[in-house]
Amino acid sequence: LGHVQGSGLNRAATLLLMALLGLASGFINVPINALIQWRTPADRRGAVIALVKFALKFRAGLNLCHRLCADFQPSAVLGMGGFTSTSPILAGRKRKLPTFVHESNAIPGKANRLNGRLVTRVLIGFEECARFFPAGKCEVTGTPVRTSLTGRLDKAKALAAFGRSTGELAALGEA
Repeated sequence: LGHVQGSGLNRAATLLLMALLGLASGFINVPINALIQWRTPADRRGAVIALVKFALKFRAGLNLCHRLCADFQPSAVLGMGGFTSTSPILAGRKRKLPTFVHESNAIPGKANRLNGRLVTRVLIGFEECARFFPAGKCEVTGTPVRTSLTGRLDKAKALAAFGRSTGELAALGEA
């Protein structure tokens, strides 16, 4: 999910999670076999085992999020993006809590596009990102930055931190 690219197994796991969440949320009603194509029977066996393991781990994570919500009693759920936000968001939805996901990139990954359909509001760093989410759900908040990064740096102190002196030229990068 999200920014994971590459192997067919990752693609199959992504499709399964999207299908499971879609079915659970009522967004889609498509047989899972229609979403995944297998090259060989061995691919199918290995992928099915991996998908079952993935589904069990996802369910265990979701159960943990339900328990944490019950214990902690939050008033809202904020996911900071990616597939790891999905379980807390679903747990919050089940408790009828306001749910939010933050997308700090200009182009969201697959996970946040899905999470954007599940949450109450999508908090975005760039206005241009709103086109990837359901209309009316987005609010431009910018991207949170530590206050230690907002002030002006003292050039001499910064150079000293790297063992350099004022007036010395430096190039940072790979050799």
